[in-house]
Formats: sequence, C-alpha cells, structure tokens
Amino acid sequence: MKSEINPNDTAYAGPLIALVSSIEAGIKPDTADMGWFEAWIHDEFSGDWDYSAFAIDELCDGAFNDTFALEELGIEEGALSDRQRIDFGRAYLNTLMEEGGYQSQIYIKEIQVMSQAGASVTLVAALSDAPLMFEVEFLGGCVKDSDTDIVADCGYIDEYELASVSDEWILAHWSNV
Repeated sequence: MKSEINPNDTAYAGPLIALVSSIEAGIKPDTADMGWFEAWIHDEFSGDWDYSAFAIDELCDGAFNDTFALEELGIEEGALSDRQRIDFGRAYLNTLMEEGGYQSQIYIKEIQVMSQAGASVTLVAALSDAPLMFEVEFLGGCVKDSDTDIVADCGYIDEYELASVSDEWILAHWSNV
C-alpha cells in the first residue's frame, strides 16, 4: 500500500490543504479553479493510474440497442429476445475489455492524502487520452473508509465491475429501438 501524501511536501500545499479540509468537513469543494490540481496530477502521476472505467451512458447508448445488435448480428428484421440481448451485450463488453481504447474509457487515480487533522482522505482523479494523460478531471474525494463510490456517482463503471455485470444490468441499460 502506498503511503499517504503530506500536502506540505508538495508544490501545491495551500490549495491541496484547502481541498482536503473541505472534503474532510463534508463540504463540496469549489472546483472552479482547479488548474493547480491538473498541474499536480501531471507533475506527480502522469501515466500512473490504478484502473480504468467507462462512461455508462456512452457505453450503453452506443451498443445496447436492438438496431445496433440486429445490424451486428446480420439479422435484417425481427425482434431480439432478452437472451439474445444479454448474449450480445456480454460479448460486446468482453470485446471491449479485451481490446480497450473505447472512446469513453478513462483512467482513475486514487490518491491518499493526510489531512491537517490526521485523517486519510482519498482524492479521485480521472485521466483521459492515455498514455499521455492530457485531460485531468477531479471526480471527488472522501474520507478513507467512507461508503462513497465516487466513480459510480459520476456515471462511470470501473473495469472490474464491467467484467461481471449481471444479466439484469444489461437489460436495464438496453434500448429496444
């Protein structure tokens, strides 16, 4: 396990302390001026991520629909059964996991930072355009061991969860058009 970062040991001590303090206090941070955060991520973590995730809406809108599935399966007319939808959806997700590089794929970095009060706070950053990691987005933060799932709350599903979605999840995200 990586050790926690002391904000005072960074070039961005002031804004990092303020960000961590607001998260620790349960206050939604002001993310209007986060240029320093992007610079810090590029300086310290560029090319270093923990796992990838996919935007659920983009992923499902593009492939989880009858029109796309019928075309891909070479079926000219007709309706798909739920079993066909599930099988097609699962095959699509498996291919996606094997090949990667999907346009809505992001890379997640979870950073443990020690607050001024001694609590461990997790900051979650999304990096896109691998391997260069040009774009950085602050997704949120939480006090360690809290029940917050920041990635899911932001509309993403991580690669591990994507590999094991249920049949019900596929059908719930399927469009019959």
